[in-house]
Amino acid sequence: MHRSFLASPDAMIVSSASRRIVAVNTAAASLFGYTTEDLIGRAVRELYSVEEDWDRVRMPNRLQGLLVAATLRHKSGSLFDAFVTATAIHSDSGIFSGVIEMVRAGATAGREEAVAVASVAEDTLRLARGMAHDFNNLLAIIGGNVQLAAARTRHESVLGFLNEAEQACQMGARLTERLKSFACNRFLNCEDFDIAELLTSQRAVFARAIGEDIALEFKFSSGPARVRTDRSAFENAILNLLINARDAMPGGGVAVVSVTSANVGAATQHPPVLDTGTYLRVTVSDTGTGMWPRVRALAFDPFFTTKHPGRGTGLGLATVYGFAKQSGGSAVIDSTTTAGTAVSIFLPVIGRSTG
Repeated sequence: MHRSFLASPDAMIVSSASRRIVAVNTAAASLFGYTTEDLIGRAVRELYSVEEDWDRVRMPNRLQGLLVAATLRHKSGSLFDAFVTATAIHSDSGIFSGVIEMVRAGATAGREEAVAVASVAEDTLRLARGMAHDFNNLLAIIGGNVQLAAARTRHESVLGFLNEAEQACQMGARLTERLKSFACNRFLNCEDFDIAELLTSQRAVFARAIGEDIALEFKFSSGPARVRTDRSAFENAILNLLINARDAMPGGGVAVVSVTSANVGAATQHPPVLDTGTYLRVTVSDTGTGMWPRVRALAFDPFFTTKHPGRGTGLGLATVYGFAKQSGGSAVIDSTTTAGTAVSIFLPVIGRSTG
């Protein structure tokens, strides 16, 4: 079983199409007060205290990684509140084969709820990216050996087997792409909002996240500042960038969040992958240690981190980049070891023209 599944700090439960538990991790067994063996084979419904919560979690439109608050039942009979995110599992042919549920106990109201939502979503991304990463390594080994064997044999029967093995590698590559798609393209709950107004309203939250040693400044240019994307995902992206800025300034410093208009065309120096049009450029910059060129080139890659073990997952910037791309924009990094780091998210302005 995949090590990301077993080692996840969140309770994870895999059930079959018949809604019987087929796999759990240690965190799930501990959370519900059972042994792993006791949970296998049970109906998932037994873990929910009321039918309504069970129905809401298992609604078809909820089986896409969306988060639901629920009241769950411990082995002792005691009840506890939690967030549950359920994702449907399908076979290669598209047939529904089960559900994977991730559970985080201790649901609270207000801003703490948003933090929990972001954390559970991050764990889901970590699992999917981890599986894709490990599977890619396996495919590289298998594919390389298949090519070597094919180059060293002239027996038609052996070549037939090798061709089948190569086709299996190709199928595995397609599966990996599906996992990457799931990890990087969570469903966004898009709405229209003014970025400057949202950032201003969350200033106190951001300031608490980076601490008193870091001065937080906002700089907004005049002009339209409305975009259409997921408000919570945007907040989480800015929070990720500010936490990175904080970690780059252990002795204190200045973090600046700026919003400017960017007209992207053939002659501009903005990311070439963007369509021609008007974007908002939201930049989080710091006066910290900065990045070496080789670090900057890998910074958006999943699992890449320069932080000490236990301090970072290597998914923060990857998540920011995935959010920007899914919103129709992009993200770039400008950093040197003497001038700090600036990470910019480009988001399409509502009503922009495209060429």
